[in-house]
Amino acid sequence: MATDTPTFTPTFTPTSTPTVTPTVTPTTTMTPVPTAAPDVDLGATTAVPGQALLASGSVPDTSLSYQLCLIAHATWTLGSPFGGVCTLSAPLTSPTIAFSGVPLGSAPGAGSYDLLLLGPASTVLAADDASAAPGLVVTGLANVPVGGRAGLLGFAFLIAAGAWVLLRQFR
Repeated sequence: MATDTPTFTPTFTPTSTPTVTPTVTPTTTMTPVPTAAPDVDLGATTAVPGQALLASGSVPDTSLSYQLCLIAHATWTLGSPFGGVCTLSAPLTSPTIAFSGVPLGSAPGAGSYDLLLLGPASTVLAADDASAAPGLVVTGLANVPVGGRAGLLGFAFLIAAGAWVLLRQFR
């Protein structure tokens, strides 16, 4: 008696063809940091001795330290090294590109001056006026406060005493 034995014949049917998928590798691109052209300004072209001087302007890189330098007037070449002596100076580290109201000190005696922004290695980055014209002219005398009403009364007394002496002399 013959038996029916089922036989299993596997058949292979490919369902998909494998393909190579390229892997995208992320690239890092540097985002340019916005920079400003260096600039410096006193906000005034004239002052009297003793007047507070405040500087404003912009720096190209906030990670560096700078120096503000008030110096006797001359013609300055931007980008050149500075070898002079500052009449007034103040260190400047700005958390932002723009700065304003940075105290420099009291205006020196009468004369013509320029304000410089010095960068690393004392390089002249900016000048309030790099041309033949001065950036600041200090003129006149310092404001001397009078003694208020007492000073005014004393002045009036001196005038009256002088007039009394003159009137007595001509009698």
